[in-house]
Order: sequence, then structure tokens, then C-alpha cells
Amino acid sequence: RSEEPQGIRDGSEYAVQTTDVVNVRAIADPNGKLLGKLTEGVKLTAYGTYGEWTKISYSGSENGVGFIKTELLKTVE
Repeated sequence: RSEEPQGIRDGSEYAVQTTDVVNVRAIADPNGKLLGKLTEGVKLTAYGTYGEWTKISYSGSENGVGFIKTELLKTVE
């Protein structure tokens, strides 16, 4: 059974862009394992929001996804 919360926009891919230097975490938690950092202006594919976090495509993780605080992202076309 999955411990992952149900995403607000889960199931639909959409584009986001970082608005600052951001940490990418393994889970939607500020204490989650740090997978890496991204600079401002990086475009990513997002898969849904989980509380204050957005699930994004991230090649630096074992399962191909990571989490970034939603407030540090903006939706782009």
C-alpha cells in the first residue's frame, strides 16, 4: 500500500519552472533525503501536488521523481 498522499493534480503532467535555487527531496518532507539542488529557471515536468510539495520528474533519484516545495515553483506553458 502506498504511503503517498493523494495529489491535488495527480495523474496529469504539467510544466513548472523553479523561481529560486531549490532543494529536491526524496519525499514530500523538509527532513527527507536531499537528492540535489536546482538553480532558478529550470523547467520540469510535475505530476501533482502533495500538501505543500510538488512531485516532479528528477533523473537524480532511484525512482525518477523528487519533491520540491510548491511555493518555489510556477506553472509554465
